[in-house]
Amino acid sequence: GGEGADSEAEEKKERRLLVEAQGILYQRCGAQLSMYRYPCYPMLCGMVEQKLTRGDAGMVASLCRVVSLSAAADTGNADELVLAGGARLLAEVLGKYLQMVDEDLDGTCVRSCLTASHALAAIAQSSAGREELWRIEESGESRVVPRMVACLTLKASPGTVAAGIHGVIAMSEHDQLLGRVLECGVVWRLLELVLSYDPAVESSEPQEGAPL
Repeated sequence: GGEGADSEAEEKKERRLLVEAQGILYQRCGAQLSMYRYPCYPMLCGMVEQKLTRGDAGMVASLCRVVSLSAAADTGNADELVLAGGARLLAEVLGKYLQMVDEDLDGTCVRSCLTASHALAAIAQSSAGREELWRIEESGESRVVPRMVACLTLKASPGTVAAGIHGVIAMSEHDQLLGRVLECGVVWRLLELVLSYDPAVESSEPQEGAPL
């Protein structure tokens, strides 16, 4: 009845607040928290998968924000995220929402791309992370490299473009990933960005908010 629906709605609200609180903590206190391993990646990845299936882009963005900020705080966290299956899942998130940004009315799809690309860039910083990214790319589990290169075209989100650049630079330290990055046309994407760069526009426009 009504009470059951109200109770369920309240629980959903509490879960969202808990997730958003973690994101705020890692955004403001990432350096202090970097000395501790984040213990909840299996649970977070399970929630991301569930919300991705249900099409809850807002919650996916909030969950990926926690994943991204915690993974960026310490490479040990990024490696734990890899062990929890996060690389493949984040590539799926990025692939899904990159296809939906043109129909994104409230910015949630762009935020999902932003946070997923930042998390993948964090994973690519470690050798173990790069090996996992190559494994899922080579096996066909998920096309992570083309999706990271595609981030360079998302001009509506400069933060996602920056994450894509950081990601492909980190991936390029792995010989096979470098070959795939080049095959995906990254040189032309980077040239397009350089040729379209206008310092006057950058200095006159407000900057995109905090990275995540």
